[in-house]
Amino acid sequence: MNVTETCGSDAYRILTRFLSEQAYCDEKTRKLKAKESKSIPSDSLQSAYDEGATYRKKGNKAESDAGVKNGQTVAHFPKKACTVCELKNQCYCKEQKKDYVVRINLKSIEAAKQRKKIEFTYEENKSKRAAIEGTNSALKRGHGLSKLRVRGLIKCKVNVGLKVLVQNFKRFARYMLEQAKKATPKIPGGSVLILAQ
Repeated sequence: MNVTETCGSDAYRILTRFLSEQAYCDEKTRKLKAKESKSIPSDSLQSAYDEGATYRKKGNKAESDAGVKNGQTVAHFPKKACTVCELKNQCYCKEQKKDYVVRINLKSIEAAKQRKKIEFTYEENKSKRAAIEGTNSALKRGHGLSKLRVRGLIKCKVNVGLKVLVQNFKRFARYMLEQAKKATPKIPGGSVLILAQ
């Protein structure tokens, strides 16, 4: 996507509108800062993600079409928009006298974000989990890590630490024996030196 396509897109138009209505450029720091709520007009855009989430006036009061109230994200939609919407059967909207309303708990939004993050990192973690399972299995089978015969946190930590240390020594000894076998010269008669374990 080149610069002219980006500048002509709806996302760019909505973002520039949102920034012009909600922020100003500080002369000293040359950074965008949020405007005070009194200086924001009542018909300004409330979310750069949803162009329909603007303020609307009822009488002398400005009431928002979308916002956060009592730990929920609440959005109001006109009845005309919802009746022609092709995704209405999948929507969480509830009909009221004048409009439809959608309420989504903030905890469910956070849970969805966490779920997405876990799904994204699942493949990387899968290979790490598979790599460690052999070590855990060897500690349980060879060193009795499945059931400790001591009580108390400190004694358990020392016991587990010693069992892991023994496992590492065994692996190191096996590695050194393999290196020694590779380094031994072959005798021309076809016989090989035998190393005792």
